[in-house]
Amino acid sequence: MLPEGPWLFVDADSIALQDITLLWEDLLSSGVQFATEVIGEGVTNVEYTPWAKPEDIARKVGKDGATVYGINTSWMFLGEGPFFDRVAHHFDALTWKRSELVKTWGTSMPDELIYSTTCTELGVDPEFGRRVFFGVDNSETRLSDIASKFEFITLYGNGRGTKTLVKRRYIDMIDPYLQRVYKHLGSVHILKVQQVLNDKYLG
Repeated sequence: MLPEGPWLFVDADSIALQDITLLWEDLLSSGVQFATEVIGEGVTNVEYTPWAKPEDIARKVGKDGATVYGINTSWMFLGEGPFFDRVAHHFDALTWKRSELVKTWGTSMPDELIYSTTCTELGVDPEFGRRVFFGVDNSETRLSDIASKFEFITLYGNGRGTKTLVKRRYIDMIDPYLQRVYKHLGSVHILKVQQVLNDKYLG
């Protein structure tokens, strides 16, 4: 069980590109129960709902026709309210079974599906602006330009092989950036990005 919130979670394969104090303060003052990166929303054909059909997500919690959110949990904020209790319930009660998944990731239940299900159940809109750069195309050439637009860059998806979801050009920007960050802090950047990618949790 997580300690009492509010708290801000940043995934292990995501890197902050700027001071996130302002984001934290904005989240606290907003009074939201839950916020994360929203890729799509709607009733059918919702962008980024890879684990289950939107209609099935709504139906699972008795909310036929309700809005479903396609979310990426590279970052998440949990404030006060019943939201996390329902998330814990859906995990513990096995609301979703692996046999019902459209797509699997390792051997565990995708957290994005559980959080999305809870959003639909409680009518919570988790949208809080675009905060994450996903690096799926070659639209950017400099990390400084990315950092001026996004708080985070994520190395989501598969970590091995030549066809990673994140373009290699962005992956190669991370270590030099972290070397500068650690040097500024009087420390040394030891855990290189490829080590993280090679050892991503799939269990």
